[in-house]
Parts: sequence; C-alpha cells; structure tokens
Amino acid sequence: MERGNMLIIANPCSGKGKSKKIAPKALCAFQDAGFNATLKYTSKRGDAINFASEMGYDIVVAIGGDGTLNETISGVVATNNNVVVGYIPMGSTNDFARSMGIPSRWRSAVDSIISGEDKDIDVCRFNDRFFTYVAAHGIFAETSCSVSQRLKNKIGHLAYLLLGVKEVFRKNNYPVKIDVDGREIDDTYAFLGFGNTKSIGGILRFKDEYVEMSDGLFEVLLVKRPKSPWQLSRMIRRFNKSEWQGDGLEMIHAKKVKLYTKDKMLWSLDGERYIVEEDSEIENIPQAVKIRVKQNERVFKEK
Repeated sequence: MERGNMLIIANPCSGKGKSKKIAPKALCAFQDAGFNATLKYTSKRGDAINFASEMGYDIVVAIGGDGTLNETISGVVATNNNVVVGYIPMGSTNDFARSMGIPSRWRSAVDSIISGEDKDIDVCRFNDRFFTYVAAHGIFAETSCSVSQRLKNKIGHLAYLLLGVKEVFRKNNYPVKIDVDGREIDDTYAFLGFGNTKSIGGILRFKDEYVEMSDGLFEVLLVKRPKSPWQLSRMIRRFNKSEWQGDGLEMIHAKKVKLYTKDKMLWSLDGERYIVEEDSEIENIPQAVKIRVKQNERVFKEK
C-alpha cells in the first residue's frame, strides 16, 4: 500500500553517532511499510531547514536531537509546507519527545510514525526564528549553550543539572523587562523561559494541567535567584512537585510577549545559541504543525 512520499532528515552526530547507524534501518522499515522514503544527512547548521523546505513530500521525519527537530519544524512552518512531521529522538535530553510521549527506542518511534495519528501543536516565534519547545535566558540557558556535545552525550541532562546548579550561586540576577499580554514586568530573575513544553533539560517537569501544547498559549516561567540554600531547597521541593507559584517561582500563560532590552542578551532556542540586541517579540502560532504520534503513548521511556 502506497503511503506517500517521505523525507528522512538525520543528524549523523546525534546520539553518539547512533543516528547514522539507525537511519538506514529506519529507511528500510518505512519503505517496507509502503512509504516512498528518501534519506538525507545533515552536515552543517541550517541543512535540516533547507531539506524540510523542499516540496513534494507528505511527511518529513527528523532523526536527531531537539536542534535537528527545531530546524525540521522551522523549515516546514516557514514555507507553510503543509506536511506531517515525525520524530525519532536521538539527543541527550529529548525534551520534545518527553512532552509528546514519543518513545525513546527507535523501533517504537518508527512504529509510532507508521501507525500513529496526526496531532496539531503550537509553534512559537521569537523575532524571525522559530522554537519548538523553549526559549530560555539565564541559568541553564547559558549551560545549554556552553556544555560540550561530548558531555551531553556522556551524561545527558545530568550535565545541565550539574552546571546549572553551579550557576545558581555564582551568577547575579538578570534584569528582565517584558510585557506579557499587556501586563508589564520589570524585575531581576535568575531564569526566564518561554515554553510550549512539559520538560526543560530533563530537569523541570510540568503537569498536563499546566501545559497544553495546542491551546494557542505558551508558558512564561520566571524564577528568582535563591537568597539562601534554604530557599533553594524550598524551590527544589516545588520543582519536584511541579508547583510553579510561590517561593520565587511564577508561571504565566500568554499569547504574545514583548521583550525590552538595552544590552546584549544570550538566549537558548531549543538548545541553540541566539543573541538578542534589540527589543523583540515572542508569539504563539496556534496549531502550526502536525506531529505524527500514537495517541496512547504518554510516557517517554529511557533507553
């Protein structure tokens, strides 16, 4: 049975190089299932965007980490290319896969694409860039941009945790001035995040009642710098309970945010470095892309 034209975009460096070995196997599995599938490997930043922008495909599958997925979705959304996106996670943290319940084992992820259903999800725009699950500034944001790929591959999201906690007491507060759907916030924070995700760095987890990935809203997470180890302990207890109000934590649901800045700001967009030097706008694009998943898949299982 002919299932349509499929493009597989694989980052050969993801998963300690495992994706390079798995991609041909996934290609065969999709072809056996009836897809007219083509495989392309990325070699540099931007390749996945260009590949995903090509016309003539019914479904585009990304094999790699969150960055590969970001570029794939960016290419689809930017060209208004009405294709379905599939994902076989091979990164060190795989936040998007956790949020969507996409299996970590590649064979299960392939089966999810073959027999799954299409789910519309929101995508966010930060100026002229898109992000799939999070734009972050402050602690952990600097970690995600600075931690080496070798360390990510070796210890995964623990790398973010170890270096991020070190930053908590080393870094000063970051000045933040934003307008959240008409509410002005002008204060200092250790972390500012705009997200459409149920997991950040494998560390911060959000319950279903906090985050819905296709509701036309994204979440603004504001985290104050703890003044003492005791306050940090209380914040960690709230983290573990997925409670995001109080003890220096605040979460706001929003459609659009205006960001005001006088100085250069380092942001992490889905783990990729992004420098902002002028006033910016962040907005939710409701149900901008279709993701192929099994609707009964709810738990991301570790490899």
